[in-house]
Amino acid sequence: MKQLAISVIFLLLTSPVFAADKWDTTDKILVTAMWTARLADMSQTIEIYDNPAYYETGPIMKELGEDAIVPFFVVTAGVMHYVAHVLPDRWRTPFLVGANIGSWIPVINNRRIGVKFSF
Repeated sequence: MKQLAISVIFLLLTSPVFAADKWDTTDKILVTAMWTARLADMSQTIEIYDNPAYYETGPIMKELGEDAIVPFFVVTAGVMHYVAHVLPDRWRTPFLVGANIGSWIPVINNRRIGVKFSF
């Protein structure tokens, strides 16, 4: 996991070399919303592991376990950000919309069953 995190950081630092197009305001808002959702989901996942009233149902987090929560969410958000950065403008917005849908659905579902999040 440490090597993956280092690789993602390297990719993010070198991504301006591969940047396809300039970001517009919509894309900046969408990437900020995606990061917010990933952080909220991370916080909820920590709450799920800390509170015996809940249990993790996500197959990836069940497999990785509690120690992988923060690295998993930071790396996956970083990869999504990197992919958005290198995509051409015409594909970036649809990708970020999809990333937001995929990121917010677990947050909303967790909230419906009472899982809170805090930063």
